[in-house]
Amino acid sequence: MEIALPAIIIFLIVSPGFIFRAQFKKAERETFDYSPFGRVVGQAFLWTLVLHVLWLTIAWCFFDSTLDIRILMRLLSSVSQDDASLFDAVYKDTVRITSYFLSLYFFCWLVPPFLRTMIVKHRLDRKDYWFGWLLRMDAPWYYMLQGADLKQEADIIAISAIVNVGDKPILYYGVLVDYVVDRHNGELNRLILSGAFRWELDKFDKAETTVERMKIGVPIDGNYLVISYDETITLNIKFFQASIDTKPPSDPGNADAQPDQ
Repeated sequence: MEIALPAIIIFLIVSPGFIFRAQFKKAERETFDYSPFGRVVGQAFLWTLVLHVLWLTIAWCFFDSTLDIRILMRLLSSVSQDDASLFDAVYKDTVRITSYFLSLYFFCWLVPPFLRTMIVKHRLDRKDYWFGWLLRMDAPWYYMLQGADLKQEADIIAISAIVNVGDKPILYYGVLVDYVVDRHNGELNRLILSGAFRWELDKFDKAETTVERMKIGVPIDGNYLVISYDETITLNIKFFQASIDTKPPSDPGNADAQPDQ
């Protein structure tokens, strides 16, 4: 049985770029990646080029090993499996070749999550960063609900959500604890709030002051309130930062509305 050796070699060469991109470009949608095919391939090949240049430089500087382009070209061409001299040359460097690819694959699998953690920690993927577009994830709900585009991390994220309960609009207000995204389509599934209150919307609108609104608010028993996004009519988000805001969130009517994504 003949082995498609050139195809195997090409796969070994280009797959590190795809692995690195998949580990680095996290997305809220995991089942399908709807990114344009050309963009995915282009980014993967770019990472492949960068990684191989880096690895070949390390091999040359620290191990005095260089790439023999002639052997690589002969392997990628339709060489005969009886070409003993070619395979002898590869066999002599089996340990180095194996070490090269194993170390590269381990790097592509383990390092990108660490890099992503550092990027998120230092907020290098903000929209207003000059290279933020290159580092951003395909996660619109993360950037909206976590305030990841702010220069400073939000201390409190207040949520105001109008939910249709029995054909009656109810306003819920609380502090965002967590949220869940549907991994199949990337859509927001539910919000988890703490310290939540609720109001009947018509009564809330009739109240003229913050004090009146807080008096008619009904506290929600329990530690957390889970709101289904499918039942939500509108969603308002307000970020509070300790260095900017000196008062805790008190009036859900003042929450800033954010555009849907």
